[in-house]
Amino acid sequence: EFTIEEAGEGDDLDLESSDEDPESGTIALDEDDNVEAEIFAFDLSTDDSDGDVEINEITITATSTVASNMDDLVNDFSLEVGGKSFDAESYTGTGSTVTLVFDIDGDVTISAEEVATAVLTADFEDMEVGDEGSTIVARVAAADVDAEGSDSGETVDVDGSYVESDVHTLRTEGIDVENTDDSATAQTIDGSDNDYGEYEMEVDITAFGED
Repeated sequence: EFTIEEAGEGDDLDLESSDEDPESGTIALDEDDNVEAEIFAFDLSTDDSDGDVEINEITITATSTVASNMDDLVNDFSLEVGGKSFDAESYTGTGSTVTLVFDIDGDVTISAEEVATAVLTADFEDMEVGDEGSTIVARVAAADVDAEGSDSGETVDVDGSYVESDVHTLRTEGIDVENTDDSATAQTIDGSDNDYGEYEMEVDITAFGED
């Protein structure tokens, strides 16, 4: 008795959220110069794969608010994965939602039972006054990751639905508030309706831009 295994049958790739995804916050921009900032990170995992997987193309959507055109906010996007950096091939900047196509072309191979983190960076334009308070968010779907088995050359169906970044606010001046510690304690008095809770929160507040 023998079993015929189809080429690439054991190849597997999962789209997952990443611990390196930047938390929601305010990105401090400049009125006169461009500023680069990481806005999104996600993982590509071959943890359940029998073979290595090559990445051919990754398509990401980015959406902004306030600014009517993404081109008013961002000069360019780049994606770093597997230690290599790729520029968006077809970023046109029209509209508040843009499609970013990154042509990896097999230059990134993820070994079996490994995880590669992809990091999206935006090169923000010097901000106009009318665009203060704009937000930006990015998203990638499993169907928008084109991959194949390194040995088989067969297309790998990527598991997972989609991963979305936190929302980031863009300003040239203001404050950035980060919660560093918090606690809650219930205080019981006499069992009637006068019990209460005590909440403590520690934050770091950083000012940026002009006073």
